[in-house]
Amino acid sequence: MPATTALALLLKLERLDEALICFTQAIALKPAYIEALTNRGTTLSRLHRHEEASADFRASDEVSAMRSRKAGTISAALCASSRAMKMRFRATTER
Repeated sequence: MPATTALALLLKLERLDEALICFTQAIALKPAYIEALTNRGTTLSRLHRHEEASADFRASDEVSAMRSRKAGTISAALCASSRAMKMRFRATTER
């Protein structure tokens, strides 16, 4: 069973203290782990620790936005490279 599935199961079974510990450990190992941040936020919310939950949800959103920007930058670079290759191909075939 994948780790994220096992952790989500703890959350679903309302084993909130255990889930909180596990999600916190997962985030310590990988701070940009969106699923763990979101699930820890949900766990904290169920424990009525709403300010901490909000912080995790914001962190998850920030990581997601950063990845989207990075993907957009890579995509733009690939498109520019593709256009340049097409222009070179046309230039060599038109000779």
